[in-house]
Amino acid sequence: MTIHHYHHESGEYPVSSQADEAQREPRIYVTPAFATNDAPPDGPEGKRAVFVAGEWTLQDIPTPEPEPETPPTVESSAISQGYTPFGLLNFSDIERELERQSIQLSEKSGAVRHWVNDVRTALLAGTTTHNH
Repeated sequence: MTIHHYHHESGEYPVSSQADEAQREPRIYVTPAFATNDAPPDGPEGKRAVFVAGEWTLQDIPTPEPEPETPPTVESSAISQGYTPFGLLNFSDIERELERQSIQLSEKSGAVRHWVNDVRTALLAGTTTHNH
């Protein structure tokens, strides 16, 4: 026996399948939750079958809303144009600024100096496409 499933919240018809036979009662077929024995109607283009209040209806297929464009952030836009929080992206400026910060911060914590060195390495690695 063919059964027709529907989504538990929207009622939308996704698929039909064969019902399982009851384990203790041969030739008795089980219709699970969110399924019906009634076949969904065929609809024209732009319509979908939806099971509502115990019966199938045809509803318009909703038009998906376009995803909003995410404008670039000021920071990502500036970095993509060759700028950093320290100004133009060049090795000597980065080295000089990171060294200045490293000296100030190393007085507070040795771990911070390692972090500054990691940032320096990451910035320098990311600048290989820019002029030096």
